[in-house]
Amino acid sequence: MNTSEIVELEMDVTRNDTNGRIIWTTLVNVFVPYSVMIFSSIIAYDLLLSLGQTKDITSELSFVISGIIFFLIVIHRYSITMGIEKLYSSFSLEKLTLAVILPMSIIIVVDFLGSIPLGIIADILFPSGMEQITIYDDSSLTNPVYLSLLFITIVIIAPITEELAFRGLILDYLNHNYGKWPAIIVSSILFGVIHIIPAAIVVATFGGLLYGWLRIKTDSLWPGILCHSLWNSFVFVMMFLI
Repeated sequence: MNTSEIVELEMDVTRNDTNGRIIWTTLVNVFVPYSVMIFSSIIAYDLLLSLGQTKDITSELSFVISGIIFFLIVIHRYSITMGIEKLYSSFSLEKLTLAVILPMSIIIVVDFLGSIPLGIIADILFPSGMEQITIYDDSSLTNPVYLSLLFITIVIIAPITEELAFRGLILDYLNHNYGKWPAIIVSSILFGVIHIIPAAIVVATFGGLLYGWLRIKTDSLWPGILCHSLWNSFVFVMMFLI
């Protein structure tokens, strides 16, 4: 084996090692925050239930608590992986200019036009029955405390934490190592998978592609958060109409 072959072999080994490290770090950045969130949600649920709260209030309050914990963990992971300056830049309000209105408008329209039929088709092809599982009863829908907690969870906490995790931490890390389209596609697939229900996986993956493009286009997390929150507001309203 000559010198050039040895050098090429060493480069292949280094490249494989780097790819392995990137894949491992990406998986850790997804599963560690979610594992802690699930664990903290279970603990919060049991604790709140032992204090005499009703099951519906307990469920939503535990989601709020675990969502905040999830947010703090992702912030920590982001600052370690990408640096604190990149984190501040992603949340900079200075980037919310008139120039982001057009791409946001495009995403909002495409999201609604694409997600609804895709969700219906996916539900027909892959029915799961899990959509019928609820954590509330009719009395919950007249409880202002429950409705407030549900709104906070779906419309505020979920968009902020999920955009930070997938269009922030995951997408930025993969974009830094592989470029924008691999980052957008992989982060979207991971975002879809965590939604578990087949129809939700399809819709979330589609939305992830759109929000990922918006993240790259605007270099800010806020446009994606606003679009995500608008979509979740639609879901929130539909929960009471279906």
